[in-house]
Order: sequence, then structure tokens, then C-alpha cells
Amino acid sequence: MSKKIVLVFLAFLVGFIFEAIPTDSEAMPYFSRRVAKDCSYCHSSFPKLNETGRVFKSNGYRFAENTGEGEWTEVKDWAAIPLSMEIEVEGEYDSKEDGAGNVTRKTELKIEEVEFISGGVIGKNGKISYLGVVGVEQHGDGTIEAFMGPAFIQVNDLFTPEGEGYLNLKAGQWSIGLPFLSHDQRVVKNKYLADTALGVLTHEQRSVELNGQIVGAEDSMMPTHRYYLGLTREEVSENGNGDTVETDPMKGWYATYSATFKEKYNFGLIYRYTEEAVGTVVGDLDIDQSHKYGLAVEGKFGPVELTAGYFIADGKNGKTGGEDFTNYMVEARYKATKKIVLGARYDVAEDTYDVPVTGSLDAATATTLTAKYKILSNAYVLFEYRGLDDP
Repeated sequence: MSKKIVLVFLAFLVGFIFEAIPTDSEAMPYFSRRVAKDCSYCHSSFPKLNETGRVFKSNGYRFAENTGEGEWTEVKDWAAIPLSMEIEVEGEYDSKEDGAGNVTRKTELKIEEVEFISGGVIGKNGKISYLGVVGVEQHGDGTIEAFMGPAFIQVNDLFTPEGEGYLNLKAGQWSIGLPFLSHDQRVVKNKYLADTALGVLTHEQRSVELNGQIVGAEDSMMPTHRYYLGLTREEVSENGNGDTVETDPMKGWYATYSATFKEKYNFGLIYRYTEEAVGTVVGDLDIDQSHKYGLAVEGKFGPVELTAGYFIADGKNGKTGGEDFTNYMVEARYKATKKIVLGARYDVAEDTYDVPVTGSLDAATATTLTAKYKILSNAYVLFEYRGLDDP
């Protein structure tokens, strides 16, 4: 069993000639200034997007014409260089107990990440949208590593009316999930077991994608539809020699559909097919197949948001009679005041084997409690308790 307390201070620092812009992981003030609205216009519990924010993001950082914000279909000229920097400072207290009752404790304080971010839209009609994130992170052993975060280019409005985003082409790397449930919208910052154990939801996956949305009119009962179809490049590091082994490019694929009703209630489905290399020697690798499924629902009830999801990773290591995974999670978020947001998540992953073996049917349970205080529009402090019971 592991119990962890994490304290995070997050700040966006910008130079005098720069303006902040949003990224896939957090929102920033640039778009708020661009549309002359407060950040709450697009976010419910930061960085969680509301329906207005989902329309804006899905449409290549533009509002769809029939949302009543058509004046923003035409993109303004840049008044400043869209570049920003994000700093994340983390303090951590970690206590772990093994099966024999031995307890190990660790405390840590570090600048975990520094990121440089640029993105936005290009052209008066916003035909091109882009995002790029690069940075450095500090690991637990003190080593520092450079990385590339979400980075993509999207061509908007393929064969469809300008500014509506019915069909777009996107290429690069980004988090894969549902519009309302994904790695980049975690109010509770602890990762989902659907990410770490099942790989249904992922972050920074290299992909090529067709996507789009059909926005329901405000005076209609019709929902807003969002759809995504993409190819992914799969990577593994299990060849026994410390080398990274890649399967054939673009062998994985995914499809996602979601519907939003009355701007408050969401329903989503996701399917993923992946190929994973298994074996110990380069050139002698078996290619395993995995089918992954998920469904989730979400509703907003005044200051409270509730999310629930159920996920399956079927056929993982199936050729050797290996394990399948099932996972369910429930999460609640409460916006107590304009500055304080509270959150809680209960997340369970269970393995089931085609061929019964010792240790099967063991469930891992992750419990997370979060309290976030917004200091400024672009800086906040977050306290999070994480409990993991994993036999």
C-alpha cells in the first residue's frame, strides 16, 4: 500500500513582448484576452473545459458560427508573439508499506517541470491551428531530461463550410481520450488507471487523425456530436537489451464518439486497437494484439460535476494466455468558491486471466483527494492526497 501527499505550485511566467496561450495540458490567459471573456467562460473547474471551451478547442481554437460567437470565426492578427513559459514546483511526502509490514518514507521538493509553449491559429479564416510544447523535467533521482509535450498541426474545414470544423486533419502527438475525460483535463491531477494500467486514455501519443464536430443550435434539443478517427504509432521497450523496439508505423488506431446534451450532460465511447511487441531479442519478437474499449458519462449539477467511466483492455498478452484488465472510476468535483475547487476520485483496476494463475483477480484501488486554490488567473497551489492499494 502506498500513501502519497503532493503539493504543487503552478505558475505561468510571460515576457513583456509575449502573451500566454492555452496548451493541451493547461489553459492560459491569451485566449481569454482574445475573446474578451473571463477564464470561466471556457472552463468549469480549471483546467476542465465546459461546453463552450470544448467547442472552441474542437474547432481549432475558433468558435463555431452557430454558437452566437461568429465574430471570432475570422482570426485577428497577432499583437504579440504567442509564447509562454510554465513552471511547476512540487513537494512530496510518500509512505509505502510492503506485504511484510515494512514501511519506507520519502520526502522531496523540486522544480518538476519547466515548459515553453506556443500555439494558436494562422490565417484570417483560421485554416491552420497549431500547438508546440517543449521543456525539461527533473526525475526523482535528480536527473534532468528534455522532452517534447503535445505538438501538432491541424488543417481545418476540409471540404466543409469555413469556420464550422465539421472535418479537420490533425498530425503530431497529443493526449487521446474523450473530449470531457482526458489526460489534459484532470482537475484531480493523479493519473487515471485507465492510462497507467490499461492504456485506453493516453498522453502524448503520436497520431494522425480526422476529427470534427456538429454543434447543436442553442434553441434546439439536438445534442452536439464530436467524432475522432486516428492512426497511432506504437512503441515498446521490452527487448531485453535496453533498446526501444517499434512495430510497423501506424499499426494502432482508435475511434471516439461523444454527445453533449444541453451543454451539461456528456456521453462518450472510445475504442482502441494496438499492436505490442513481446519477446526478449530484437528480430525474434512476437506481435501481440490488444482491443481496448471504454464508455463514460458526465453531468454538471450546479457547482458539482460528476464523472464515471468503465474501461476494458482485452487480449493483452493474449497469445500466451495472459491477462485482461477491467477498470471503473468515479470522480466528483465541487467548486466551493471562485478560488477554491475540491475533488475526489475512486479508481479500481482488476486483472482477469484467460488461464488462471496465482495472483489473478487482484484489484488495485486508487483513492485521491484534491484541494486547489487559485492565487492568480495564471497561478495556483494544489494539495493532493493519493492512496494506492495494489496487492
